[in-house]
Amino acid sequence: MILGTLEFMWGSPWWVIPLAILVGLGYAWTMHGKRPLPEIQRFWRVLLWTLRALVVTMIVLLCFEPQWLSMERQVDPPLVVVALDQSRSMERTGQRAEAMLSFGQDLRQKLGKEYRVEILGFGDEVIPYPSIRSTSSDRQPAFNFRGAATNPDGLRSWVDEQMGQNPVSAWVLVSDGQFNQGADPLYLLDKDKTPIYTLTCGQPSANQPYWSMGTPTAPIRVPAESSFEIATTVQGLLRGSAGLRLELLSLGLAAASVGNVQGTTLADQAKVNQGSSPFSSTIQLKASVGKPGIYAFKVRGVLEGFSKGSGADPLPNQVEERLIYVEAVETLRRIQILALAPHPDLGVLRQTLEETLNYRVELSYGLQGLEQAAKDALADLYILHQWPSVDAGSARNPWLEQIYKQGKPLWFLGGPRSKWASWPGNAQSQNASISSNSVSPALNKSWNAFVINAQDEQMLRRLPPLTVWVSGPSTFPQNQTLLYRQIGSVNSERPLWTIDYQSNPAKAYLWGEGLWRWRLASMNSVESSKTSSDNLPLAIHQRLILQTISLLLSGRESDRFEAKPVKAVFNETENVVFEASSRNASGEFENSAPLVLQISSENKVLYEGAITPSGMGYSLSAGRWVPGTYQYTATLTRNGIAAVRKGTFAVSQYDLESGSGLANQALMNQLSALHGGLARQAEIPKNSANGSRPSTALSDAVEDFAKHILENPVIKPSSYQVTQLTEWSSWPLLWIILWSLMGLEWLLYRALGGK
Repeated sequence: MILGTLEFMWGSPWWVIPLAILVGLGYAWTMHGKRPLPEIQRFWRVLLWTLRALVVTMIVLLCFEPQWLSMERQVDPPLVVVALDQSRSMERTGQRAEAMLSFGQDLRQKLGKEYRVEILGFGDEVIPYPSIRSTSSDRQPAFNFRGAATNPDGLRSWVDEQMGQNPVSAWVLVSDGQFNQGADPLYLLDKDKTPIYTLTCGQPSANQPYWSMGTPTAPIRVPAESSFEIATTVQGLLRGSAGLRLELLSLGLAAASVGNVQGTTLADQAKVNQGSSPFSSTIQLKASVGKPGIYAFKVRGVLEGFSKGSGADPLPNQVEERLIYVEAVETLRRIQILALAPHPDLGVLRQTLEETLNYRVELSYGLQGLEQAAKDALADLYILHQWPSVDAGSARNPWLEQIYKQGKPLWFLGGPRSKWASWPGNAQSQNASISSNSVSPALNKSWNAFVINAQDEQMLRRLPPLTVWVSGPSTFPQNQTLLYRQIGSVNSERPLWTIDYQSNPAKAYLWGEGLWRWRLASMNSVESSKTSSDNLPLAIHQRLILQTISLLLSGRESDRFEAKPVKAVFNETENVVFEASSRNASGEFENSAPLVLQISSENKVLYEGAITPSGMGYSLSAGRWVPGTYQYTATLTRNGIAAVRKGTFAVSQYDLESGSGLANQALMNQLSALHGGLARQAEIPKNSANGSRPSTALSDAVEDFAKHILENPVIKPSSYQVTQLTEWSSWPLLWIILWSLMGLEWLLYRALGGK
């Protein structure tokens, strides 16, 4: 239903209206005043004048495009969203997928056309099912219980995107109440302040014997030839002497699939015996890895000593298994930070390097740290903060000279006590230091030793300035300069961050202090975007630090080709993404050569296709894969010569929300009670019935929900105002009036003797 009003709008100055009237009168005078028809009555003369003046005035006004403003209030029927849980845990409730979809369709028919009913399946993603306006020829998606996750977040997003200004009038949630992703539905659905109707599927958990095992947690990457712990949470309610035995099975390096248990070894085990009280425990199991690669471990829970009591009690699962993958990385590279005194920038460097699990970082201060580093000579790279220092006196520092002679890569970080005469471009100036100056980073557009994309460059512009203590060289080799200095809005050719990766040993220089400000800015950026992911992307300062270290340690290969997945272990709800980069003979990034990716498992090729160019490299989203380990081969062909990269990646299983198969009826009841709806427990099919607990047939639930919705005064149509501008020239009636007036004038003029 649409109710509206019209309002005249005039976008030009108001003096245009009298001007148009004068033009109309003037034109009428030239036609009927200057040369009037002889012997006609005054009435007809005035009428001809009026018609001509009115027509010309209207034409002049139309040239200035006047508009109508229509303010309409649109009334939409109440929107009822039926959300059906499509996760795998619903299979354990005994309900059939077809019955769940039929429930939503029956409720839609029961409410009739006075209500708009949208049926949404949710799990890994939100899938809309045909509305009442769909035709029989429309392709309908299949409804099944295949989702690896139960995530209610997509429901809110879908409604906000698809429904526009039409708010939800009521929710109907059909689920077992077990959620393993996203926000708590108590808070997510509370945003609407609308009634929530819940239909709980599965056996209620109250006083029923059960147990479940959570998803094991372990480090994503560990050092090769090392030991670590895998934590597993178990919870439940058992009787008497019943207990659990947890086993950690090592499947070895790159096990073929989830079901591959051949060649397994028992790494560790533990027992849980909690008597007859509800329990929740976290068990630590010890594991170890050997050479670098991806290792598969299986955590197995076995129920022991359980005796089935009353026939009304269900028998808990005897065995539950969870698979987890861990990547063993190369032996850690040793990086030693030698500083004159403590500084917050050192903490940024140390944290960034240690978080990668690829480096062992040691931090030492003063001459004692220099002496120990010179004697041990164990580091693969040295980071020197304010060394050489003016505080060391005029005498040569033998420890620093010994470190230089080791031939290891060096990264110099400047500060107020640095001895700038030893820095590049300052060899002739012993007193090159200046008062502190704040400079912003400006990217060298010609830098190509590693990729800095457009997003990184944009993030660089938003970083706070660094503090520099020396003017530094006025110019620097372009191929060694990563960042220039920018003071205010003025760019300069003076270097801020340089990497001489072609020298022996490789050296890097950072003229400014203030990396800690960059870290704070990145933390504030993440907080303001309200990111809630466990795998946050690296901040720009972290990427620059890690790329600098990598370049110093390995140098730049003039013809390098790399291809690998963005991470070693994915879960089955994620897309497997590959990235690759290649440099030509000149050392420049190029992606014109064809790159082919092949993915296989158990010597069977499962995928073969091209990795497409993206930016300065290559990128491919290979979609979702079933749990298991896979081998990949990437082949780049340039000038008839093939370069090949091989590797392994794994896809872990996203475990069910609850291994017990029991429903979280308390959550479902709380949802409906807090929002003025109804709660019903779905009747369990006969083949899985286990008692005479209160339950409702699906058809009865449809009747109950429909009756309550129809009688609920809170559920009512919604309305909103729609504003629309319409030009007069697009109004057909106006043109009909205009042509009618022109025709009437012409007929009168002819009838009165005009020619």
